[in-house]
Amino acid sequence: MKQVSLELFNWIQEETDSLEGEWRGSQVSHIIPKRYTHYCKILHPMQRDIQIKDETLLWRDGEPPLELNPREKIRYQELCRKYGFNYTKEISTHSFTSMPGGLPRYLIAPEEGFIPIEDADVLARELEKYTSGMVYYYFTYMKGQAFWKNGAVEDLLYEGDLDEVLDFYDSPVVHGKTNLLVER
Repeated sequence: MKQVSLELFNWIQEETDSLEGEWRGSQVSHIIPKRYTHYCKILHPMQRDIQIKDETLLWRDGEPPLELNPREKIRYQELCRKYGFNYTKEISTHSFTSMPGGLPRYLIAPEEGFIPIEDADVLARELEKYTSGMVYYYFTYMKGQAFWKNGAVEDLLYEGDLDEVLDFYDSPVVHGKTNLLVER
């Protein structure tokens, strides 16, 4: 992966909706230019804390644990049935975190843009079928060495082969969690 000029990203930024204003979760129009007729939405895995038996408890009702308990993935379709949501293209993590009262304590919401390494590997292999080999990764608020310049956040753009996506996470450029596809 190599850092490239943000000018390569300008056309995407010009053809997508701004993230300014009241946060209502990520929308397709924030990331996919309107000229595209198809897209694939990837829902970041929600998890269930298997030690929380009382599903009426809310995160706001107590102190967050210092360490998370063992957990398992839970399907968005299951959550939609349970909470009376329609499972449509508009469903997102925000649908559940913005429920009246907040997120139930037994649910662990993911960070948007953050996918566990085992899922990212499967995703990269699947996306490979639809790319010519060269891909671009755009980072807003990335925790990288070049992240903070002259007292302001600097957005970064990288290009490389899809095969490099999992290796890039271990790059000395990247620190902590990013909007890359992986979690270690």
